[in-house]
Amino acid sequence: MSSGGSQPHDALFRHTFGQIQEAKSFFQGYLPAEITSALNWDGLKLLNSTFVDEELRKSESDMLFEIPWTDEVRGESDDPAARALYPYLLMEHQSTSYRKMPRRFLKYMMRGWDQFESEHPTAEGLPPIIPFVVAHTPGGWKLSPHFHDQILWPKSQKIRDSLKPFLPQFEHGLLDLAETPFAALLGAPAMRLTLGLLKVRCQSDGGWMDWTIPVIAQVNRTERGRELLPTMLRYLFNIPELNAKEFKAKVEASPLFDKNPETIMTIADYFRNEGLEEGLKKGREEGWQGGRQESRVEMAQMLQRILGRPVDSADTLAQLSAAQLASLVDHLAQDLSGRPN
Repeated sequence: MSSGGSQPHDALFRHTFGQIQEAKSFFQGYLPAEITSALNWDGLKLLNSTFVDEELRKSESDMLFEIPWTDEVRGESDDPAARALYPYLLMEHQSTSYRKMPRRFLKYMMRGWDQFESEHPTAEGLPPIIPFVVAHTPGGWKLSPHFHDQILWPKSQKIRDSLKPFLPQFEHGLLDLAETPFAALLGAPAMRLTLGLLKVRCQSDGGWMDWTIPVIAQVNRTERGRELLPTMLRYLFNIPELNAKEFKAKVEASPLFDKNPETIMTIADYFRNEGLEEGLKKGREEGWQGGRQESRVEMAQMLQRILGRPVDSADTLAQLSAAQLASLVDHLAQDLSGRPN
């Protein structure tokens, strides 16, 4: 599958949804119960497919899944089109709602069906595709998910009713993170943490830190969660709204810290130990002057946040030469390494 967008939320989206158990928890939470009960979840898999237009891959990420129907639902049919459901997820990270989204989905679904036909030329029909958008648009998703609402209909209701059978009739699923309270997010702990962190990017409120800390603790209780957590914490420490000192203080004041300090730690130190040190080591080995300027800028900002220092804007840091930026990152890394626990 193409790597999709270059945004940090794209990496987080793919990191979590690429884990089958996490994707399963999402679909079981957000698809209708009548559908989820008809699926053989043991057969859920992520397909190596992407249908987003090349020019849109900085603002959209897509993932196509296949989930077999149960034997009872599939019946005796051996047709490939009757074997499975295909949920199609689109992660939308634009600054505003996109009014043509149903039309865009129709195009992507057609590409999915074309691919299916090329892979299964003997199929007598097409499998169902469920289009679903996860949006973290500031201010919320304000537009209709119905394709019919894209049509400029005649005023006459009789004419409209006569036209409807000739036009596509579908709507896309929608998880509007800006309008969904943190406590209402569904899925396994790692999935809820991912959705919550994406939500902070589009609509931060005063309670997000208090919500995040116990969810991080839940994620950290399982082996799979501990494997997923460093990427989530890397994203967390790049959230512009994060005050690292305040967040660390909240963690240390949490009852979870007292009850289970060996697993919850201080979040900043956990991140440093599990994720940042690896990046710092790689940076020292390769030389900070090598690699992408954008990566050095992101590393400098992340180190400034963790150290509780003023964070320079990306534009300010980008004006530095490669040598100057490498020197800044190296000094910040040394300060962090020498900081008492």
